[in-house]
Amino acid sequence: MDKEAVKRLYDLAPMNSPDLHDQIFKEILEPGERFTMEKKDEFKEGMELLGKLQMIHYDYNKRKPFGDMFSEYLQEHGKLNAHAGQFFTPYNVAKMMSEIMLGINSEELKGEPLRILDPAAGTGRFMLKTAEHYAKEVGMFNFIFTNIDIDRRMFICCTMNAILYGIPSINIHGDTIALKFWDCFITIPAGGFCQWKRVDAKFMEERFKAMLEASRTAKGMEKFVGKVAKKERPVVFRRYKPEPEQKTLFGEED
Repeated sequence: MDKEAVKRLYDLAPMNSPDLHDQIFKEILEPGERFTMEKKDEFKEGMELLGKLQMIHYDYNKRKPFGDMFSEYLQEHGKLNAHAGQFFTPYNVAKMMSEIMLGINSEELKGEPLRILDPAAGTGRFMLKTAEHYAKEVGMFNFIFTNIDIDRRMFICCTMNAILYGIPSINIHGDTIALKFWDCFITIPAGGFCQWKRVDAKFMEERFKAMLEASRTAKGMEKFVGKVAKKERPVVFRRYKPEPEQKTLFGEED
């Protein structure tokens, strides 16, 4: 736990003030794509908050490269839903998963950009360790990471992690199992700075449904006759028949 970074993040959102994730959404993410240099005075609060986060992140990253300061902040201040079993994947496990999935063939990692999906992303630890692996092996982020989480706080912090590290990503607030999406931001690294843009969540919802339908493997008779419409079976009520009376060994009644 990086106590210094956690304390500095807490100072941005002390008790009785708006939560840090709400500040990030309201002052940075939501108005970000409307920002222009001509209107910079209108975005003063957001620019100040972004600058403070960048300074905290810069110092934190020197101590813990590709670490996740937002998850440490949330965990330290008891902002996880323990009753729902919410927890963060340990760093070493996320690192191991990335190394197993990607391997160390730098030529393959330099080829066609990989598209990677984390259906329960949290604050994006799997994305961060994937970025660390690419930085180590090929010196660039040659991938597009899609993060989905049902918790709005995680969605916001994950998006902010992608911005601070300059990682190309699609970050979705939604329910992966039900395929229902409510909000989405994409992050686009460009010229040493990461831009972000809000995307219509309904568009992403339809896109994912189409992708799943296209990738669904045919089963049973579908392999031979194609997709068949389902028919509802009538419900049949059977009359109860009592069991016959027990007989003795020789077939006579007791």
